[in-house]
Amino acid sequence: MKKILHIINYYHEGFGYQENYLPVCQKNLGCQVKVLTSDYYFPFPNYDDSVRNILGDRKVGDGTFHDKTIDIIRKKSLFSSIFPAGILYFSVGSTIKEFKPDFIHVHGATNLWLFNVVHLQKKIGYKIFIDSHQDFVVESYKRKFFYQLFYYFWSKVHYYLIKFSIVEKYLPITKASQSWLVKRLNIPIRNQIISPLGTDLSLMNYNEILDSDFRKRYEAENKLIIVNAGKQYEGKYILFIVEIAHQLQLRGVDLLLVLVGSAPDEYDKKITEKLGSLSSESWLRFPLMARSKLKEIYCAADLGIWPGVPSNTIQEAMGCGVAMALPNNDSTNHLIDGNGLHISIDDLLGSTEKLSDIAKNASLLLDMKKKSIAIARNYSWESISKDLIKIYEQ
Repeated sequence: MKKILHIINYYHEGFGYQENYLPVCQKNLGCQVKVLTSDYYFPFPNYDDSVRNILGDRKVGDGTFHDKTIDIIRKKSLFSSIFPAGILYFSVGSTIKEFKPDFIHVHGATNLWLFNVVHLQKKIGYKIFIDSHQDFVVESYKRKFFYQLFYYFWSKVHYYLIKFSIVEKYLPITKASQSWLVKRLNIPIRNQIISPLGTDLSLMNYNEILDSDFRKRYEAENKLIIVNAGKQYEGKYILFIVEIAHQLQLRGVDLLLVLVGSAPDEYDKKITEKLGSLSSESWLRFPLMARSKLKEIYCAADLGIWPGVPSNTIQEAMGCGVAMALPNNDSTNHLIDGNGLHISIDDLLGSTEKLSDIAKNASLLLDMKKKSIAIARNYSWESISKDLIKIYEQ
């Protein structure tokens, strides 16, 4: 029985992230799997108003916890309250020595504890794989000098790791992540294999009853339901989504815009003000919610719009039969194939016209919704986990 240890700065029980599902699926495939993480949750923007009602206090505590049959080992951390989210340290050595994994799956390429992982590699003999979700859209790069220095340091670290063949492969999630690794950390393409994000199709799948119930509850039986879900901040372009809804209404489209998520106070005020351009019966706002409740919305939704920083919940929406409107870039292009279209924040009118054509063509929209489900099947966590084990064992 192969042993796999996932190490990640922050772990969030009940979420739909990669680290929530890979360990479970790998265990179901016959592997022994553990997760090693810190004693804190990620410092989400506006934490108290956005995720506290779901997660509780940011400091979880250390010890062994359990989530979906997996042991979650939490270690006391340093710097978690005083530095940016990426600067965090906790001891990994004792768990590695005790568990003696065959493979260590490192989540994130710029972790301080990575030095401990590398140091013990020769002694214990495990293989190291480093996945990366960073790309030029999602990276935090506001303090330019700090991040230039930060990435320069890590590029040198990874140069020597690669040189001595300590890291087996880097696992970017998209072509955009692959390009980021090349430019920011000087990781050659030959040292990378793309391992995409997936979704839990056992939960996120279309249900006709949920569809009908939601539409009846909000008197939207014959409306075009548009959805966006996830964390809300400037980079998500929520205001652009509201403006598209407004433009569609001007073109005679009877719609219901559903926004799920929480925003910092200043941005929240902008969203509320912008929603005033829509008729009161044509929009709904919900806070971040459990995925079982989110499924009710997705099953009723016709069209999902994510014009900015992508979210893993895009694949969840697709699994429930939601057609997609996404930007034309290497972060999301693999999710568009006859199941939607590309939109651009720089072309509001052009994007609106495309969406208006779909809204007024019921058969085309239905075909797109069906194709979303078919594409989502290619990105189930089960199939991705099988592919990863093949990569580990190469």
